[in-house]
Amino acid sequence: MKSNVLIVHPDIGLAARLKQLIVSGDDASVGFADTLEYGVAELESFPHLDLCVCGLRYRDEAAQLFAIIREKFPRARLLIVNGEPYKPTIPLGPGVVMLTMPEDEGRFVKICQETFASLHGSLLGHFRLGARFRSDRWSDWYEAYDNVLKRESYVTVVHPWATPEESERFMSTASLMARAGHEHVLAVFLGGEHEGRCYISHEKWTMPDLAQLAERGEKIDARMAVRILHTVAAVLRFWDYNEIPHLPLDASHVSISPAGVVKVRNCVDPNLQFKPLQLEDMTAVASAVLALLPPLGEIPLRVRELINKIRAHPQVVFETSLGDMTVELFNDKAPLTVANFLTYVDRGAYDATVFHHVIRGFVAQGGKFNEDLSEMARIEQIPIEGANGLRNLRGTLAMAQNPEMGSSDTQFIFNLVDNALIQGGLNDHGCLVFGKIVNGIEVLDKIAETKLMTYGKYKYFPAGRIIVRRLRREVPMTVGDVEVAGRELDTQMAAEAPLPEGAHATMFGRGWAKAMTSTDRALSSVSKAILKISTSMISRK
Repeated sequence: MKSNVLIVHPDIGLAARLKQLIVSGDDASVGFADTLEYGVAELESFPHLDLCVCGLRYRDEAAQLFAIIREKFPRARLLIVNGEPYKPTIPLGPGVVMLTMPEDEGRFVKICQETFASLHGSLLGHFRLGARFRSDRWSDWYEAYDNVLKRESYVTVVHPWATPEESERFMSTASLMARAGHEHVLAVFLGGEHEGRCYISHEKWTMPDLAQLAERGEKIDARMAVRILHTVAAVLRFWDYNEIPHLPLDASHVSISPAGVVKVRNCVDPNLQFKPLQLEDMTAVASAVLALLPPLGEIPLRVRELINKIRAHPQVVFETSLGDMTVELFNDKAPLTVANFLTYVDRGAYDATVFHHVIRGFVAQGGKFNEDLSEMARIEQIPIEGANGLRNLRGTLAMAQNPEMGSSDTQFIFNLVDNALIQGGLNDHGCLVFGKIVNGIEVLDKIAETKLMTYGKYKYFPAGRIIVRRLRREVPMTVGDVEVAGRELDTQMAAEAPLPEGAHATMFGRGWAKAMTSTDRALSSVSKAILKISTSMISRK
């Protein structure tokens, strides 16, 4: 992979000298621009960028350019090179190296050599490295061959210029990824050090993910859909049991081979806070699976029911002193608001709180005071989401919003009637609807009829406190249920339409008679071997 360099410098003579130093020792492609505008335009011509050299004379423009480069080319090293010492007046961000010419020519050449160096052909432990094919902020990715397991692999090596703190972060993330090892998760193994650079290895897997299949117009059949769902459920439960934080799964994280082997990308992230598993963690994958299936009329009813249960809107139950109300939450229409609301629900923040503002023929408001009339604790304000088309009709649940701050937090309202005047959204700062009562509307009518009193500045405070004793999720199905139901359904479908001897399930909707190739068998056996090795290399909770 040829190295790419961009020089953005107003001093044409100094820029020419820098280019001479670069190309004299390395096979590099060098672009040049003398202004920020041309520099940004020049970035479009690079498929990747290894080094950007900028003149500090640009001051804040240098910071702007570096911010763009960090976003688009996270691997690129950033240098400030001038003909005289100069101290920046604004922060330029992490990792920027400042040099003065000609005093620092030797250091400049060394940095270039270090940046462009490749480990192609090197032996790291029992891995023989091939071509570098990808880079990121912390490391380079190489094709590799595992001389022990006799298979192709990937090896990730931290950059030679990484600080000790960055190397430690790299290995800490790798350790967490190793802990996430599962038969159906792309495996990561802790490696070692090579000339002071940490490295790890990854299972090589080149099968298409669900998003790629959708782009190609491919289809899967019902049994493959069921297999994907119960496999993903098993992985999520494993991560949940081991309290492993990870990115939300979507279509790009799940891939399948023609033999029906399902793999989940190792997408753990130590920067995320661990959250207990919920059914909606499978919603995006279930939607992706549904998009790959034939028309609904051709999908078995039991498969449709399983997918619909996963994709159903989450529900919560308000257990109040006047009775219970079940509310359906529209996480597809107001995802940020619903996520914020459920965070408080899961923490029990709404338990033992009261309705503090009830206006007959208008709204009932809660989420501000505890039962002892102390104020609820708040996590943080969230921005108001844009208008979602949902109207403030009788029985709907909306978020009370602060129009001056353009935000909302814990307070909610129930619409006692159709309220056309408080439509919510980013433009008019009304009350954004994010749910509706599906059971217990009579309880809302009782709340509307309560006697009122004045309490401080609240003129419509219920005289007899209306207490939310508990606000909990209604869980019609868990991820564990999906795993069990999916496995049972997979087994039933296999018994009803057994494969010929020596054949294996195909992901495509062309029957179940595709013969399993030797490569497919190897994929399955390697997965089990990887799981066995990874469990011996790491310690689990």
